[in-house]
Amino acid sequence: MKKSKHIGVRFVLAWIFGVLFILVGAVSLADSVIGGLLIILGAIIILPPFGEFIEKKYHYHPSGWLKLVLFLILVGIGTSLASTAHYGAAEVTTYSASQETTNTIKKLLQKVKGGTIIIDKATVTLGNLYPIRITIVNAGDVSFKPQYDIYAIDSSGTTVCEGSALFSGLEILKPGEKRTEEIQILGCIFNKDGDYTIEVDMLDEDFNKIASAEKMITVNFWGQFEIN
Repeated sequence: MKKSKHIGVRFVLAWIFGVLFILVGAVSLADSVIGGLLIILGAIIILPPFGEFIEKKYHYHPSGWLKLVLFLILVGIGTSLASTAHYGAAEVTTYSASQETTNTIKKLLQKVKGGTIIIDKATVTLGNLYPIRITIVNAGDVSFKPQYDIYAIDSSGTTVCEGSALFSGLEILKPGEKRTEEIQILGCIFNKDGDYTIEVDMLDEDFNKIASAEKMITVNFWGQFEIN
């Protein structure tokens, strides 16, 4: 079975900026042939097919940072050559725009941490909250060890119990990875029947919230002890 390709933020941005600067290089050919060609070459380097070609042809996988550095160098030199035909304020404006574009690219190509969480099942037995089954997905570009905060909230919005899940944060969740597991907190007892909202927050190792999910449950335990 053919393995599906992970499409992340860097993959999409590489295509956007690659095509954009190919067009910029084509326009710059009118001012400087060499400058325009350097910009086009720099743009081709950050396109995903270039890395796949190098890896297939020479069995070498160029890193994202290497491609970014080569792109910035070639585009910087090409932009400088293409702008030599302009003078005074026009030259200063071109330089400033080039620097701003470089800073924007660096910021956008930074690795992104993200994910999703779904509560598949929340079990209540004898008025107690038992293990919660969740499905999580790492939808970002960075691996992390997921941890969880669990809250039980009644219909009035009052938190009746909360805590951090036991034994969480032990296994790394890699980019694109999906898994289902059970989590639990101790001592979460519902003192009366009714509807409750179970909220689970997924955190990284630094306790930054990555994603959150909710599920409604109904407690129907205490009514059997009522005396008519």
